Amino acid sequence: QLNEVETTAWTQIEPLLETAMAQLGEKDHDALVLRFFEGRDFKTVGAALTTTEAGAKMRVNRALEKLRKFFAQRGVTLSAATIALTVSAHSVQAAPIGLATSVTVAAVQGTVVTVSTLTLIKNTLTFMAWSKLKTAAVVGTLTFLVVGTTTFVLPAFRSPPLAFAGYVTPEASVQSSIWAGSTGDFKQFEKGCTPELQERFQGKWAGKSDEEIKQETLTWAKSLKGWKITKKEVISEQEVRLHITAPASPTGLRDGKVIVVMAKIGNEWKQAGEH
Repeated sequence: QLNEVETTAWTQIEPLLETAMAQLGEKDHDALVLRFFEGRDFKTVGAALTTTEAGAKMRVNRALEKLRKFFAQRGVTLSAATIALTVSAHSVQAAPIGLATSVTVAAVQGTVVTVSTLTLIKNTLTFMAWSKLKTAAVVGTLTFLVVGTTTFVLPAFRSPPLAFAGYVTPEASVQSSIWAGSTGDFKQFEKGCTPELQERFQGKWAGKSDEEIKQETLTWAKSLKGWKITKKEVISEQEVRLHITAPASPTGLRDGKVIVVMAKIGNEWKQAGEH
């Protein structure tokens, strides 16, 4: 079972955590996602953020201090260390924040499972223990196909509040694109796309005014209210396919579902089109 202090702290910060994470800068947000939601070491965090291991540690500590101050201003007084332990212990519960938690799994064979997969299973079992559910339920939640493509079937969860979540994971990138659309910022929306997809959108929007494009993106984002990622297929280290559902709409997902291809460019994930 989880430490009583961590459990008590979680009940205090859980209602505020989504808002707190959304208000962080992109690098602070990504640092916490990698460190606590994905369980990466500081060396890996540093590489993802193009800094050193020491730089990553400083970034994480600064981000935790910002969370501490955010919570303190709302009457929740906790140390940065307690916040770190609490969020890490409840990482599966907190995963819907910015669709932050990704499963970075290369194609595997036989029974070989990557470190990221083991981290996910460990965190899931921790959550199950905390909620006093039988660990057998994990089998119903996680489905891994270990031949060629690795598929991760996500448990149902509510779509997160729209906010910029960066591009460090495929899920965060999707949220950032929908957030950009919800503000009518089509330039920001384009930043979440590969250069090839950007060219396709620019061709589609050719001859239209900025206001017309803005209204199109607003209408598109509005039609995706209640969207969910239901499945994630890891094709390779550079390609992931996200299965997304939303209410069927002529201005959004006509069939209520779509498979979005995500491509990794450098340290960021960008939309490459539909599969």
